[in-house]
Amino acid sequence: LGNEKNRYVVLISVKSKDITNYVINENCKLIYDGVFSGCSSLIDINIPFGVTTIGEGLFEGCSGLTSVIIPNSVISIGKCAFWACSSLTRITIPDMVNFIGGGAFGLCSSLTSITIPDSVTSIGYFAFENCSSLINITIPASVTSIGGYAFLGCSSLTSITISDGVTSIGEYAFSGCSSLTSITIPRSITYIGEGVFKRCSSLTSIIIPSGVTLIGGYAFDGCTNLTSVTFENPNDWYVSEDITATSGTDLTLTTPEQNATYLKSFYSNCYWKRR
Repeated sequence: LGNEKNRYVVLISVKSKDITNYVINENCKLIYDGVFSGCSSLIDINIPFGVTTIGEGLFEGCSGLTSVIIPNSVISIGKCAFWACSSLTRITIPDMVNFIGGGAFGLCSSLTSITIPDSVTSIGYFAFENCSSLINITIPASVTSIGGYAFLGCSSLTSITISDGVTSIGEYAFSGCSSLTSITIPRSITYIGEGVFKRCSSLTSIIIPSGVTLIGGYAFDGCTNLTSVTFENPNDWYVSEDITATSGTDLTLTTPEQNATYLKSFYSNCYWKRR
């Protein structure tokens, strides 16, 4: 394809799903979605420079894949691109990538570390769901939103650094991160979604920044070891089981210990709002 001065190759399909390795033509600039999906014996692959998108489901179910090199030309990682690549232990996301799609690395159960570059602005739903070997993660300041269920079930995750810039954390984003002991919510956050930290049973304390005006229901439900919650602005909070309600049960938030009990127990199912 292309023209006489700028010719390039498009990879449409592979002849067999039983391949163990594959050499992509160096002139390839476009790979169709799902080309390698289900190639469970594929071990490693090198994507040539010039490819700009890792398409939807490109390596989905490649359970034997241990290594993949993504070139710096890539700017987008599509939905379910590496879904269930259960042997993948680490991957480097290039500095030009600005979008990580929903389920992109979901069920990559051997993935221990990943670096999200400063170019990324959005992390999609289920992006790292059940990456059960992932130990820590840093969300850069370029990211403005963390999608719902993004890190659901990352049971080995012990620390999360969320940089200023993120304004919302989607529903159940960190639910089931049972090894998580600490997290700092940045001052840029205004909304903590439903069930965000549900069943984070190792979490002991947290500070709610003054900019937060809404906490979703079940946000801290099942946080059995949570004993201290500090609200930077403890005034004018009320709870309701209806997210659309403009009034409800007024709260007097006096001590971190009492706040923790309210959030994880007494009013755990309610939406918390600040007037």
